[in-house]
Amino acid sequence: MLKLHLVRGNNQEGVFLNLPTTPGEIGEAYAMLDTISRYAGEVRIADVKSSVHDLKQYIQCADLTCQEDIEKLNQLASIINGLDKRNCWILSGALSSDCIEGLDDVLKVANNLDAYELIEDVGSDRELGGYMVENGFMEFPEKVWPYLDYAGIGAEQYDKLGGAYTLGGYVLRKENVPKHELDEIREKIFQLHLSSHYGAKHSFLSLPATVELLETTKRCLQIDEFAEADIEELDTLIPYLKEHIPMDCISVGEANDLAECIELMKQTDGELLKYLSVLTVKKPGTFIEALNIAMDLDEYERVSSDPYEYGQEYLRRIGANSEVLEALNGYTDFAELGQDRMKEDGVRYTDFGSVRSLNEPFPPQSYGMIMQ
Repeated sequence: MLKLHLVRGNNQEGVFLNLPTTPGEIGEAYAMLDTISRYAGEVRIADVKSSVHDLKQYIQCADLTCQEDIEKLNQLASIINGLDKRNCWILSGALSSDCIEGLDDVLKVANNLDAYELIEDVGSDRELGGYMVENGFMEFPEKVWPYLDYAGIGAEQYDKLGGAYTLGGYVLRKENVPKHELDEIREKIFQLHLSSHYGAKHSFLSLPATVELLETTKRCLQIDEFAEADIEELDTLIPYLKEHIPMDCISVGEANDLAECIELMKQTDGELLKYLSVLTVKKPGTFIEALNIAMDLDEYERVSSDPYEYGQEYLRRIGANSEVLEALNGYTDFAELGQDRMKEDGVRYTDFGSVRSLNEPFPPQSYGMIMQ
């Protein structure tokens, strides 16, 4: 909801204008002001009624004689009308924490609410300090918790995180969401946005995660098991991975297992490319199938995409050394041999390189593109 209370000059009597509006409705509002106004002067916005708290300070200087400003107010009203209570809180906090210098800035924020997060039920420095300590974002032994200056800790973190308190909680940019200290130790593979059932509590979790960090996240969500939480969103920092792995029906445990597998892959040259190649060929239908492929990745091998080189690789596999290959050079069509062996071995070409299964060969594939 967005409603403007319009008055003329210093008059306290006025009319309400619901947004979005039309030129005709604005004309009617001005006509009513002419009827009731006892003072001359320009029409101004005296008050704002909105589901977004404290919106008045950001839009009260809009020029109602300017068609461009009217269009921007209408755009804002349309956005607000589509927001639930949580997102209204987020918009309120985002406006308070950002530098807003006009309607353009207000619209920019309103159209980018996904960039912000709400920590619910945190509306004061004391509550923010308690949240940071009790959920493991700051390391203090539990025995000293009763003696901590939560308000002082919260005030320091308020400035550091750059957010703002709202009626629903503390709003801040997602890149400034506090991270657990243990979270910084390992490279992130997945980023989960978790909520307890019915959305009562929210938390972010980076994977792979230690047992300690998983337990801390449960405490943050006030749950005993991750089965009591919903995965609101899952992002991956590995290029192309999300395109080849089904991202529904995921458990936190399975996601952490896959993150740990990928962490190991990244320690060996070519292993992640091999995994992406196998995913491209096998096209897993579920997340657990993609996890099983990762756990059995030793059953696959990256090979050359060039038939000539593959022919030589095959001869090396069956015992030929460099001297033998040199002796055969000029008398053997390595490319034709490689072409035949590729078909026999079920080698598959992908955008991430060629791969073969060391157990049951993949179904055959045309190698016309490789011969170019």
